Amino acid sequence: MTEKGLAPKAIANVHGLLSAAMTTAVRLGYRADNPCVGVELPKPVATRDEMTVLTRDEFTLGDAGVACRHGPAAAFWGLPMLTGDRVTLAPIREVDLPAFYEAQVEIRNRGAFFPLGVLSESEVRTRFAQHGFWERDEGTLLVRDRDHRIVGHIEFFVPVSYWDAYELSYLLYDEAHAGQGYTTEAVQLLVDYLFGTKKRHRIQLVIVPGNVASRRIAEKCGFTYEGRVRGAFFNDGRNHDVDFWGLLRDDPRPWRHATG
Repeated sequence: MTEKGLAPKAIANVHGLLSAAMTTAVRLGYRADNPCVGVELPKPVATRDEMTVLTRDEFTLGDAGVACRHGPAAAFWGLPMLTGDRVTLAPIREVDLPAFYEAQVEIRNRGAFFPLGVLSESEVRTRFAQHGFWERDEGTLLVRDRDHRIVGHIEFFVPVSYWDAYELSYLLYDEAHAGQGYTTEAVQLLVDYLFGTKKRHRIQLVIVPGNVASRRIAEKCGFTYEGRVRGAFFNDGRNHDVDFWGLLRDDPRPWRHATG
């Protein structure tokens, strides 16, 4: 693969994908062994790994359609790293996968309202190898605090194929992180990013009525309550009603007014 011009990291990603498939084949009895085990991979060239951050002024440039071609904002238009006063939203890196996976499978992290489904470790690594949990119309960013510790994640996706909308979902990995304003700022940062770089006209939150904390987040972030859908969400053994909260591109964003 090196002869074909692939970088060591790309080769490692392909190897991880193939190894996960071979492990599944062994488990199902299609193969006796995993031929990927013990393969010596090319070593990556050491590089300096620096954090890229954006200011709210750079968000404003993006929202106005100005292309930033130098400085921290340049990385923003590829795979983003978004920074606020309390948190930074950062792409998932390979080194983050163990912590990300452990947080996914620890059901106690889910609280009373987050879906209880989990991905296998091989599926997590396969998805990372395929697209790094970041695609054109869906993606996941880690939420890091001021000390760069992972405290949760936030994601966006298209809820219905024919809607001109994104839906946001978020999760803090420990109750100790609640009440710090982390999720509120994460929503604000991702809303600014999506409206600044995507053409979707609407962003929505779907909230179980009893989720008071998420309702407060929606209100603080300028979302409008739009109604209730009965029995639409199955979780924890039963169906739940859900409330729809929406924010349109031209709706006021309270945090922008607060910062001038």
